[in-house]
Amino acid sequence: MPKTANPSGLSYRQRALVEALPAHGWNVSRAAQAVGYTKKYSLAGLPGTLRKNRALADAVAAKKRQLAQEHAVEAAEVIAGLRKIAYDESASKADRLRAFELLGRSIALFTDRQVTDHAVYLGPPVDPDERRRWLDEQRRLLDRQQRVGTAIAGEILDGSLG
Repeated sequence: MPKTANPSGLSYRQRALVEALPAHGWNVSRAAQAVGYTKKYSLAGLPGTLRKNRALADAVAAKKRQLAQEHAVEAAEVIAGLRKIAYDESASKADRLRAFELLGRSIALFTDRQVTDHAVYLGPPVDPDERRRWLDEQRRLLDRQQRVGTAIAGEILDGSLG
């Protein structure tokens, strides 16, 4: 009996390829050779076929979606599992420590980077009243800086700073 295409537009071998891809780490060449394609075709011809054959590409995408849904894990499930290990007295110290470490990482407890909040200067306000208030505030700040700077300069000259 010939191995003909099904309603999806894929041949028997193409359907087998789609099913073999996850087992071969989504490596098309290895999966193709496993289902009977020649090494030469799996390395040279098949990648182009995957790009051109919409039905085959759609079948691969559908397989990825199917597997993602079957193996979906929520973050809450992972954290619950780690908590169970971390507080399990019968677990080894290494397992408990690793669970606590991963829990700490999940809440960025051990970050090496400093998180800084930067204010973005967008210039003076556009509204005339807001702009006037902003300019007055800028003048007050400048005057204060000049007074402080003058006082510090005087203390340096007097020798009283220090």
